[in-house]
Amino acid sequence: LGDVYKRQTENSIARLEIKGNKFEVIVDPEKAVYYKLKKGPWSDKIVKFDQVFKDFKKGERASSELLQKFFGTKDVYKIAKRIVDEGEVQVPSNLRKKLIEDNRKRIINLISRITYDPQTNIPIPTLRIEQALEKVGVSIDRFKEPEEQVKPVLQELKKILPFKVKEKEVELQCSNEVFRQVYSILNQFGDVVNQSAKKDLITLRVRVPEVSCTKFVQKIANTYGEKVKVSLL
Repeated sequence: LGDVYKRQTENSIARLEIKGNKFEVIVDPEKAVYYKLKKGPWSDKIVKFDQVFKDFKKGERASSELLQKFFGTKDVYKIAKRIVDEGEVQVPSNLRKKLIEDNRKRIINLISRITYDPQTNIPIPTLRIEQALEKVGVSIDRFKEPEEQVKPVLQELKKILPFKVKEKEVELQCSNEVFRQVYSILNQFGDVVNQSAKKDLITLRVRVPEVSCTKFVQKIANTYGEKVKVSLL
């Protein structure tokens, strides 16, 4: 394992815990993170060392029996994909900063497309948004899609910057069975302006920032399919 330890500045640990059992694989941090961000396909080249560990730092490998029990396979690359998919990837500080800065720039650009001065109707310049963002000290999530962070960022910016937002209205119809989960998702993107119920059918009218609307509709559709009817108003 000597060479792997020497290259720890280039490699990272991806870790998944299942029923108290820890599983680790060594991955290329940039490739693994961009895969998790859905910016690239899975590739076995993401995995830098063809072993699954219980504890990499101690050099403890996971036994074949343990892998078969919890993953149903001994194939390192199939196991590694699941670990990266469902677990956490160690992100080096330089890559972490880059991801945060990339998301920050994208969020600023998105917000500049939908905000305007309420008195002049002139769009808010990106520089003004950037300066306001620095003052309120908004925390940017490096892994969340920028469209999913527009709402909380707007809420913070409103504390010091007067503006109006271009929004779209979306109507959702769902059963009581999925209502709580659907509400949790829509609350991340926008605000409920009207809610009604008829027997088991709940109808929600939601206002979503224009730049987040497509992502919101896609997330609802991908998560619930035909269980939720979505209509753009």
